[in-house]
Amino acid sequence: MSILRRVSSLLRSRQLEQELEDELRSHLEMRVEENLESGMSEQEARREAAMRFGNRFSAKENTRSVYIVAWLQSVLQDLQYGFRTMRRSPAFSLVAVVTVALTIGMTTAVFTIVNSVLLRPLPYAAPSQLIWAATLDPRSHQPGTPGPDVAAWFEQNTTMKAMAAYTEDDYNFSGAGDPARVPGALVSASLFETVGTQPRLGRAFLSSEGQPHGDRVVILMDQFWRDRFSADPGVLGKKVEIEGQPYTIIGVMPPQFRFPDNGAEPSLLLPLQFNLSAMDRIIILNAIGRLKDGITQQQAYADLDRVAQKTFNQYPAGIQNFVRGRTIQVSDLQTVLVGDVRKPLLLILAAVGFVLLIGCLNITSLQLARAVERTAEMEMRSALGAKRGRITRQLLTENALLYLLGAGLGIAVASVAVAAARAATTRVLPTVSTISMDHRALLFVALVTFFCAAVFGLAPAMSLNKVRLARQSVEGRVTTSRTNRKIRKLLLVTEVALALVLLTGAGLMIHSFDRLMSVNP
Repeated sequence: MSILRRVSSLLRSRQLEQELEDELRSHLEMRVEENLESGMSEQEARREAAMRFGNRFSAKENTRSVYIVAWLQSVLQDLQYGFRTMRRSPAFSLVAVVTVALTIGMTTAVFTIVNSVLLRPLPYAAPSQLIWAATLDPRSHQPGTPGPDVAAWFEQNTTMKAMAAYTEDDYNFSGAGDPARVPGALVSASLFETVGTQPRLGRAFLSSEGQPHGDRVVILMDQFWRDRFSADPGVLGKKVEIEGQPYTIIGVMPPQFRFPDNGAEPSLLLPLQFNLSAMDRIIILNAIGRLKDGITQQQAYADLDRVAQKTFNQYPAGIQNFVRGRTIQVSDLQTVLVGDVRKPLLLILAAVGFVLLIGCLNITSLQLARAVERTAEMEMRSALGAKRGRITRQLLTENALLYLLGAGLGIAVASVAVAAARAATTRVLPTVSTISMDHRALLFVALVTFFCAAVFGLAPAMSLNKVRLARQSVEGRVTTSRTNRKIRKLLLVTEVALALVLLTGAGLMIHSFDRLMSVNP
């Protein structure tokens, strides 16, 4: 019989039970009639029929094993009993579920941020080929490349498929909603080719629009398009005013597009309309590039450094003094975008991991304390023939129910926490608009729930399996086993140790922050 048919039989178990009973009774009556026809008395006929068919309960059980997946039915029975147990102890169940929800929820929220910022691949084509390049000022150690160097890199490099340049600023915007100061970026027309992303609506900038005195056009970021234009697909061709000048909307970027800079989330993309090669008016830019196949960062560094040295000799003497001592820096774009927040995020993830452990240990301690109340129940089940493995599975199922319900609520807690983090860390985390729960976060919830339910459910299960009803003392109390007491003491010591680590770390961070705030700017 197919597994699908067996599972479907499980859904109609009551009907199947009645059919089995009717069929067995029918066969028994038919055998009794045959015995009566052969000359037996009614009593002898029924006795022979009963002996021939044997134990009716055993026959029904064997038939069930054919029609029903026995282990699945057993699991469902465990779940039903687990729900009844939770209803009998609502206070304990509520505390356990809320504890799991808060700990798993906060852990999942931090993992979501870490995943979005550190682990999730950049939303570009072949992101591993993207690099960030800049020259560092020897005095301020700030990155920023003079326009002539960028122009020379564009024209003379031999290691890049494409390169792009940009700079950010705020602009006065009007023409849709109230006038406002809006973050924007001047980008070269090659940006879209370099990152491998095109607008979702309209088109990218043309090369001619990136020349001095080119057409005034603008591309909107997705969120700005939704906020200011209500996601109107007919926005293309409309006129808006930027810095008092009319601009035509020619495109809207896709929602997953992330501007390639950890300090900017522009709402407007404008064409970089400068003569970058001009020596009389130098603009400082940021540059990104896409490596050719098989080219390493070291090769790109050597190539760009060669071009920069050649360009330095072409600068007028006054500008040479300004750019003298600048050094080339080449890094992969992923590292540049998350470099400042990697260590703090990993530290926070470790901290909430400790909080998760403390929460799980708390629940385990509560379950061990509750084991005393269930001693008589376990002894009764054991006396009725329940094997140790069967009781252990039932206890693990009850524990898994608590964690599953808590994980479900934890996902809601994580969603609220992620939304709060996005609102509170706009200027702290790079491109917070990309922070969202995805399949990795849900897989993380599933793995954490399974691990906690299995590992931290073993102690209560083993404790209850080893517990025996102690001899009743004069007061009639039931005492716990020595093993139970040792486990509870170990859990308590571990909780205190983890809490002490977290408290010490928090104190050091607050002390450091206080010292930082007291420094004279």
